[in-house]
Amino acid sequence: MQLGSTNTRYSKNFSYIKDTHEGDCLTHYGEYKQKEINLLALLLSNNVGNNVVYDVGAGIGTLTMALSKIAGVVAFEHDKEKLKVLKSLALIDENNINASCIRGQYSEGSIDNTLKKRYLDEGGVGKGSATETFVALKIMIDNWRWAGVPFYLRTGKNMAKKCSEIVIEFKSIPHNIFGKDKKLNTNQLILKLQPDEGIQLKLMTKEPSVSGFNLKELPLDLVLNEYHELGHQDCYERLLLDVIKGNPALFMRRDEVEASWVWIDRLVELWDQIDIPLHEYLSGSWGPSASDLMLDKENRSWRNGK
Repeated sequence: MQLGSTNTRYSKNFSYIKDTHEGDCLTHYGEYKQKEINLLALLLSNNVGNNVVYDVGAGIGTLTMALSKIAGVVAFEHDKEKLKVLKSLALIDENNINASCIRGQYSEGSIDNTLKKRYLDEGGVGKGSATETFVALKIMIDNWRWAGVPFYLRTGKNMAKKCSEIVIEFKSIPHNIFGKDKKLNTNQLILKLQPDEGIQLKLMTKEPSVSGFNLKELPLDLVLNEYHELGHQDCYERLLLDVIKGNPALFMRRDEVEASWVWIDRLVELWDQIDIPLHEYLSGSWGPSASDLMLDKENRSWRNGK
């Protein structure tokens, strides 16, 4: 049940975001279709613990919560929808693993002006250990709703900033009415899970100027802490209250845990069978450059916890 307990670290904050956008038609991305979405990306940057595979499990769990279409308000229906997404995860095999998976291990560096040792020099780590501390994955969902939309998961230790967020990037408009010389960034809906829960919508707008027509990207921000100081539940308070009330919505059911690990175990087995490079990355960075190249080949890029 380790995967279920790991996922709760993010689900406690995800609940605030979910309840907000479920009641709002503008941010209700569950109603968007694949023809409107360019990609979905999840960043889980965490400096606690060593086994990044558990964080992959947490990411898969958060993925199912984010992508499942809730068929009703009953928690059981929610669980069924999450399980459908888990069973629709496309397998990563020997033919696509090099283009869909990046492994990394942190080296020396600096975080918040504090020097950090490399992973191999940490206490309890075996000499020459090939344990990954960073994983980036490209995952496809084989169902009607999300067919053709890539989901990118990135999780790692000793990264530049501790944060967790979901990015929904929309496709570019088919025709730019402002001319080819006016670059239009793609709109993004960003769900910030931690440390500061909130929702951000990035839009292109005209700069208030009398000298020409210039476009600029600006965010519409909702920072929940600024509006809900009273009654805002910290840490695991929300989850403990749900346990008392018997509300399982933010927990993974046993069949969900098993389905997640079936997918993850196949990936780990491939790591053992195929010589997948273990890329070094500096502590305090956003991971190995190979993870940037994975998206760059598709004319995409990560949003680095801005």
